[in-house]
Amino acid sequence: MRKLFVTLLSAILLVGAPAQAERDNVPDYISAAVPAAELVGQSRMSYLMWDVYDAAFFRSSRHENLHPPYALSLTYLRSITGRQIADSAIEEMRKHGFTQEIILAEWHNMMVDLFPDVGTGTQLTGIATADGATLFYHDGRFIGQVNDASFTARFFDIWLGPQTSDVAFRNRLLGRGS
Repeated sequence: MRKLFVTLLSAILLVGAPAQAERDNVPDYISAAVPAAELVGQSRMSYLMWDVYDAAFFRSSRHENLHPPYALSLTYLRSITGRQIADSAIEEMRKHGFTQEIILAEWHNMMVDLFPDVGTGTQLTGIATADGATLFYHDGRFIGQVNDASFTARFFDIWLGPQTSDVAFRNRLLGRGS
């Protein structure tokens, strides 16, 4: 009986270990904004034959939906200017049907001012907060905040929305395989 108890206890501890390990690997700045954050999924974004970035999606272990708070970290695999990142974000928002050009121009200018040029290994993280803001981090250092729920929704929809340009990438981020 004692042997059975020890075996069952060991099995329970082993089953719980991966979830704890995933929580332990969550950066502090993400944990501060996303309570009980866990890594949900990861994926690599490639364009034609170039790998662009690795992405990791974090959300609270208490939520099984896409309602904030959550975080998306991109670790770049090549050099890209902040302007190119902003250009690409706006282009994707247009593809998703957002066509209010005055607002897009304002968002573009804001992102150009906010996003740094990146190189191999640079990490940019966006955190969607429960109140609709977006917090941005560059290699774990806070670089700015956008207090616009519409921007937050449109920005994260680039990767997480149902109209994303790469459904398999989205599914991997959401932990649904490909």
